[in-house]
Amino acid sequence: MSNPPIPPPPPLDPQSSRRAAAAEAARSRVRSRGESALYLPLWSVLLMLGIVFVAAFGLMALVYSLGGSATSSSSPRIVIYTAIPSDTPLPGETGEAPPVVIATVNPNATSSGPAPVFALEGPTLQPVILSPTPITINIGSTVSVNADSLNVRAGAGTDQELLFTASLGTLLRVVDGPRSATGLTWWQVQNPADPSQIGWAASEFLDAQPG
Repeated sequence: MSNPPIPPPPPLDPQSSRRAAAAEAARSRVRSRGESALYLPLWSVLLMLGIVFVAAFGLMALVYSLGGSATSSSSPRIVIYTAIPSDTPLPGETGEAPPVVIATVNPNATSSGPAPVFALEGPTLQPVILSPTPITINIGSTVSVNADSLNVRAGAGTDQELLFTASLGTLLRVVDGPRSATGLTWWQVQNPADPSQIGWAASEFLDAQPG
């Protein structure tokens, strides 16, 4: 006995085929997105955002509780420790260094008030007096007589002949020297106002002039 012939399948509806293909493509996209390593479900993203917000607000609350927003209404208090004044010897009497300067500031003073007064404790140092470098006598120098009457002699030495005398403040020009005689240093000088007045004078009675 032979089997009856199988009837052919009914023709497919074009719209049903397109809907089936679209559903299969959507299921493929969902599967590929779920299998991706970068895919995160929506609930996990929302959970992470919630954790971040909770941590941020907790940190802000901690800072506020520690006084981060508190403002001070009172003025700052200034404390200065000063040494007790004592009888300090003058510099040079002992090997100790002179005391330091002590300043006292009033903590209640405002910026518009008078400036603080600084007081010195202990002795003050003597002022330093600067003296000019002495000018040496050389040939060609101009010198002035620093004695009431200067003896100008024919040669170096107090045993030489006296030629003339020069009064205090007389300007002379050095033309020769120096020479040592009778315990003194001698220079030969000439009077510019009278070139005939020329002789030897002791250096201790002569002051070199600048220029």
